[in-house]
Amino acid sequence: MLDPEDRMACLTRARAHLAAGGRLALDSAHGGYDGSPLDERPRKMLIVATRRERSGRERRRA
Repeated sequence: MLDPEDRMACLTRARAHLAAGGRLALDSAHGGYDGSPLDERPRKMLIVATRRERSGRERRRA
């Protein structure tokens, strides 16, 4: 669990990333958002996130 100061820093970074038009990733290992913009994630996690987005879009079209 993040201490309150780290949590605020994560939220601030996330808001700035969203304001710049970025997207955020959820960290399922920790059960929620960990403050990391999607662009800073390791490549394997980016691929998994992209696949999930695609499968969600395809389900909505059907």
